[in-house]
Amino acid sequence: MESPVALKRGELVSGLCRDVTVREPRRVTQGVYGGPRMRLAKNLSFNLGAFRAAPHEELHDVDRGTLVLTYKRYAFIGEKRTGSAYLSQIVSIEPYRDAVAVHRANKQRLEMCCNLDR
Repeated sequence: MESPVALKRGELVSGLCRDVTVREPRRVTQGVYGGPRMRLAKNLSFNLGAFRAAPHEELHDVDRGTLVLTYKRYAFIGEKRTGSAYLSQIVSIEPYRDAVAVHRANKQRLEMCCNLDR
């Protein structure tokens, strides 16, 4: 199997997935303003209300590319970024029907590789 990644000594490709989307959770803040506005002069007004924010996390598409799995590491080659990690750095994996969520050591956000059902 032809590998788009430079393999290290003793490394063999075990899987290759093209057109994979990587998603990460991002914090989104939506808020509501409530209260009256007093007009003091032609271009001068004063707000008497308050702004209430409700932050939550949503999954956003980060990049699209190729996922290469070897017996020692996995690598992602995308349009915007490229990265790899050794399998020993993986803390946990959450499988889904068409995706895999990977929790890595030394990284706070999880990475979700989607469109793996092809």
